[in-house]
Amino acid sequence: MLKFVVAVAFAVVPTTAQANYPFVNGNMLHEMCSPAQSLCPFYVMGVVDGLTLVDRGSFCLPEGVNSGQVADVVAKYLLDTPEKRHHTAASLVALSLRLAFPC
Repeated sequence: MLKFVVAVAFAVVPTTAQANYPFVNGNMLHEMCSPAQSLCPFYVMGVVDGLTLVDRGSFCLPEGVNSGQVADVVAKYLLDTPEKRHHTAASLVALSLRLAFPC
């Protein structure tokens, strides 16, 4: 069953996403973080959850911080550094949080 799910997942991924650019880059995330969108906190917290599993020391979120605050930090970083938006969205999330919440 797992092999089937993996095969289906690869089959539905658009071929353009498999080119030399990531699924989501900083420009796309910047759009998701615009006031008209509501996807920003979901994407950002997904990245945060994933990074916490692999690299626990890259940033330290203070106790009580919520997903809205974390998304705001990322959105501000993307707004302030348009020259970096061509990088992967996940790497920009990690960098912005490392700068805002160092350990």
